[in-house]
Amino acid sequence: MSKSYLFRVYSLLIVSLLLSSSITAQYCTTTYGTGAACDDDYLIRVNLSNLDNTTGVDCSYGDYTGLAPAAVQPGVSYTMNITVGNTFTATDHVIVWIDWNQDQTFDNANGGNEKYSFGSQGGTGNKAFSSTVAVPAGASLGNTRMRVAVKYNSAPTPCGSGGNYGEAEDYTVNVCNASNGLTEEPIQH
Repeated sequence: MSKSYLFRVYSLLIVSLLLSSSITAQYCTTTYGTGAACDDDYLIRVNLSNLDNTTGVDCSYGDYTGLAPAAVQPGVSYTMNITVGNTFTATDHVIVWIDWNQDQTFDNANGGNEKYSFGSQGGTGNKAFSSTVAVPAGASLGNTRMRVAVKYNSAPTPCGSGGNYGEAEDYTVNVCNASNGLTEEPIQH
């Protein structure tokens, strides 16, 4: 057998192994209180670009990645609106993470900001939060994950147990060029 033939056989074998492998990275999980804590500190509405989702109590976590994604452009800023529900007097903190570099983590690797703090509000009933989400100019094109979280009395984290009172929801964001037909108007500076 020639070296060329063996090289091709081994190359095909390696490619076959790689393609048949089901190794895929996954986003970290997050959980919040369940049971009696379900009616406290929960997300009611998430709005970014063309994404506008109204929910009820998801009781810890809601996966909305199957909805049509929020379409955004690199280098453009958007107003994001979030409504939180609460049946008791509490201070709620809201944070959003968007995986701009698509490395399946919610961090600030490679100098990009993937965390947006919406601050905190006290009181009872529905609370409206609004902030600007600036899409980095170097954001990777394509679909990526956005995690929205609310937590009672302290800032939520993107992964792990969030405590007894709070909720997280995941969404898909599509980073695309203007030529892809975006219809949402970005914020003008």
